[in-house]
Amino acid sequence: MHGNEILKQATNFNRSQSNLLVVVVLTAINLFLFITGSDMQFLFSASIPTVILVVADSFSWMMGEPSIWYGGIALAFGSVGIYLLCWWLSKKRRVFILVALIFFSIDALVFLFFFFDSLMYGFFDLFDIIEIAIYAIIMYHLIIGTVAWAKMKKMEPEDFAATRAAWKNLKQNNDNEEE
Repeated sequence: MHGNEILKQATNFNRSQSNLLVVVVLTAINLFLFITGSDMQFLFSASIPTVILVVADSFSWMMGEPSIWYGGIALAFGSVGIYLLCWWLSKKRRVFILVALIFFSIDALVFLFFFFDSLMYGFFDLFDIIEIAIYAIIMYHLIIGTVAWAKMKKMEPEDFAATRAAWKNLKQNNDNEEE
C-alpha cells in the first residue's frame, strides 16, 4: 500500500472511530435526559438503550417494582458501554470497528422495526426520516472504517499508529501554512 492510500485509509478509520464516539456521547446524554424526565433530547441516539429504558419504565410502573427500572438503567448504559468499549479497543485492535458495525447494524434494524411498526399504525414523524439519514451516515462511516481496517489488515499496529501520527503532523503543517 502506498503512502497516499495509507493516509486515506487512516483518515477513513479515524472518521469511523469519531462517528462511533459521537454515537456513544449522544446516546449517553439522551439516556440521562430520559432518566431525569427531561422534555428535551438530541435528535439521534442508539435505539436499543432507549428501548431498554422504555420497557424497564413500563414494567417497573406496571409491577410497582423500582428495581426493574434500576436494572433497565444498568442494561441501557451497559449497551452504550459496548460501543464505548469497541471505540476504545479499536485504537489498538482495529477489528473492533467491525464489532461496532455489527452492533450498530442490529441497532439500526431495531430502529427500523419500530419505525415501520409506527407507520403501520398511522404515526409519521419527520424527525424519524432525519434519524434514518443519521443512521445511514454513521453506518456509511462504520463501513468505510471496516473497509479501511480490511485494507490495512497486514499493517502492524505500530505502523498504523505511525501513519496516523504522520497524517496529523501533515495536517498541522498544512494548517500552519494557511495561517
